[in-house]
Amino acid sequence: MKKDKLLTFLSIGVAVVLIGGALIYSLGKNQTSNPTVNTSSSEEEGADLSSAPVLGEANAPVTLVEFGDFQCPACNLFFQKVEPLLRENYIKTGKVKMVFKTLTFIDSFDGYRSPQESFLAGAAAECAKEQGKFWPMHDAIFEEEKRELEAGKNPENNGNLNESFFMKTASDLGLDTQVFASCFKEEAKHKKAFDKNMREAEKLMAGRVSTPTVFINGKMIKGVNDFSVYQKAIEEALANQ
Repeated sequence: MKKDKLLTFLSIGVAVVLIGGALIYSLGKNQTSNPTVNTSSSEEEGADLSSAPVLGEANAPVTLVEFGDFQCPACNLFFQKVEPLLRENYIKTGKVKMVFKTLTFIDSFDGYRSPQESFLAGAAAECAKEQGKFWPMHDAIFEEEKRELEAGKNPENNGNLNESFFMKTASDLGLDTQVFASCFKEEAKHKKAFDKNMREAEKLMAGRVSTPTVFINGKMIKGVNDFSVYQKAIEEALANQ
């Protein structure tokens, strides 16, 4: 009887561990696609913005840093619903400059069999940045993923973000396609940059990395929220200047 009780206890323990592990993986992945509200303050120390792409006036009093993944559905929602209002009300008016830090977060759930589509999209954006066209490439990638979402497709690694798409987009944007193609193939260089971004994200988010996460003059806002949440943080930052 004691032996049977012991075996039953051990079986329950193993089941709890397995279920717990599955939940952690599931919750971690869902953080990249499910809107959540989670605001707190954070120092921007550890985020190197010296070579990051900037949208807006370089001397704008408020800096908004987005850690995002080009394949992340929630990042696409942020691009569709929040970013246009940020651009119109704060970036165009010189009050806010926006910085994008590329994460290849979704690729990691497949064992990071690089390069996959998050990596390829990030590489394309980095190569466009070298020719002064990061933001047009950024927008083109998110618009492509938006079409996938509107068609009811899962945009994660479904084949649309491929070399042909990026080469055509580079040509459409007027980039030197030979220079772009050479840069695009520099996998080691891009991996080094994205790994650095991930280390920064881990430090700033205390190890709980999710996308999109933005920092507004150091205040962390996770997930996709109503525009008013970002507006309040920006107005508070402006008031503290």
